[in-house]
Amino acid sequence: MSFISSPTITADKIERFIQILKPRQEAGVKVSVILTKPENRCYGNTDFYLILIEKKMKETGIQVIMVDEDTECFAIIDQELVWHGGMNLLGKVDAWDNLIRIKSESIVQELMGMILKEFCDNDVTSSPVTL
Repeated sequence: MSFISSPTITADKIERFIQILKPRQEAGVKVSVILTKPENRCYGNTDFYLILIEKKMKETGIQVIMVDEDTECFAIIDQELVWHGGMNLLGKVDAWDNLIRIKSESIVQELMGMILKEFCDNDVTSSPVTL
């Protein structure tokens, strides 16, 4: 299981992410993406974001987890690697983006525990999709 937490998304990054992810999914990797609910993040019409989430991500087999508030930016890969920092991995690029790469199963387990605890405590809406 791999997780990516990216408070916002952009269409071009989602398209690229899906292209990169496809061979890994075919090999059996399950991926979850944590996003801030569009209505809590956007002004005006949220249809664009909902189409990206529903049509692109869920139909590709990505589990999308929607949260009320912005989350930290991170990725957990292969249960042993964490990318953590200020870079919104699936969203808009910023001049102040930064990431730290940590290869540690114990840190992955600690972060996963924090994620699961937060989700259980905050009644997160999750729509898993299986391939």
